[in-house]
Amino acid sequence: MTGAQLSTDKRSFELHTSEASPFEQHFYRMPVAGGARERITTKVGGHNVVVSPDGALLADVYSSANRPPELFVMPYRAVAVATQLTTWRASSTSRRTIPLRITDRRQSTSRRGSRIRSSWRTGWWT
Repeated sequence: MTGAQLSTDKRSFELHTSEASPFEQHFYRMPVAGGARERITTKVGGHNVVVSPDGALLADVYSSANRPPELFVMPYRAVAVATQLTTWRASSTSRRTIPLRITDRRQSTSRRGSRIRSSWRTGWWT
């Protein structure tokens, strides 16, 4: 878990965790009274979520291994459709003009039971 806070209505905890993989971070909601967590973000990658003051919307800065951070807004509920507010535009001198390497990051377990993180090149993004 990378972060936790009490919701504005004080009925649930809002959690940022990387339990799926060290390369992913998702946003969850969990009732204070106990019960199952509800995953709010769905795309593979990193999510840095902030809840609006009225608790109705989420601002999500989302990025992945081959995608720069972009700002999205979505209703505060599971499986909601996010609306993209920013679009990264490359200038002629930016890194976007150079092929970016897409890496496939995986975890495996050693014979002794410890986690091993690995990444390798799987292609080029142009």
